[in-house]
Amino acid sequence: MKNQDLPVLPGYFPEKLIQNAKVISLKKGERLFLTKDKVMGIYYVLEGELKALRNMIEGTEVVMMRSEAGNYFGESALAIESYVCDALCTKDALVVFLPKEQLAEAMKDPKFMTEFTLSLAKNVRRQCSRYERLRLHKARDRLLHFLSCESDPNGQIEWHSSLIELASELAIEPETLYRVLAELEREGIIIRNKRQIRLNSSNNH
Repeated sequence: MKNQDLPVLPGYFPEKLIQNAKVISLKKGERLFLTKDKVMGIYYVLEGELKALRNMIEGTEVVMMRSEAGNYFGESALAIESYVCDALCTKDALVVFLPKEQLAEAMKDPKFMTEFTLSLAKNVRRQCSRYERLRLHKARDRLLHFLSCESDPNGQIEWHSSLIELASELAIEPETLYRVLAELEREGIIIRNKRQIRLNSSNNH
């Protein structure tokens, strides 16, 4: 984990928030914070990807959220004193730390508050989709649900992490994911090209 000079941030960030922000460089596999660490602020992802992992009693890990460039990370922790998840970097990343005190001051700015609220609403939608997906019993249904909810307007997802990370996102075994991907590709339901997965709109599944 390494501090860097501040890059260009979104235009709706108030000047005082920018002045108090701090950029952190992370390598894949590094932890940004750990469960029970004190919440000092939230993060804005400039590059790369982070995911929040919750450790379950039986020893497994559950992905609670995932944030890529252009998204906030850890904002739900503003309501609590200590983190309830670990933050793992899954792709080399640059994140901006936004202190709680300055963030609270920034929320008095209507422009910032509007953009911040819209971002929270998008994350809530993604969280609802994730919980809905994990209630599905079949791996095939989870994958198709993920592709339907998270793809761009062309039905395509560019997955930057490994397929093992995608399996973790879907809470299934990697071997099961490989099998389901092969089945869907063979049936013409999806089209794969390296890290791209696209739903075949000509195939009614």
